[in-house]
Amino acid sequence: NHRPLAVQNMSLAYTSTGSWNETGMANPEFDAVMTEALSIADADKRRELAAKLGTILQDEGYIINPYSRSLFQHHKENVIGFLRHPANEHHHYKWSLA
Repeated sequence: NHRPLAVQNMSLAYTSTGSWNETGMANPEFDAVMTEALSIADADKRRELAAKLGTILQDEGYIINPYSRSLFQHHKENVIGFLRHPANEHHHYKWSLA
């Protein structure tokens, strides 16, 4: 999905009233921190709260992150129109060679 902020996804998936809350999580502390995080425009300040939210999720056992992976896409400089898509889609019809 193309939600640019981590707190947007977490709000949908883990708040008590989240429309994607398939875990059944209902944590008043998480909801309060999320409400605060969603009200902050400054990315650095919001990042601190997002880290706290992630810690709550892991400590309470709602999510288990076994690893994080880095994704890379390599191409030659003469490939035109090649852009990294947020969902890792490949739009070959947009590519050409210089």
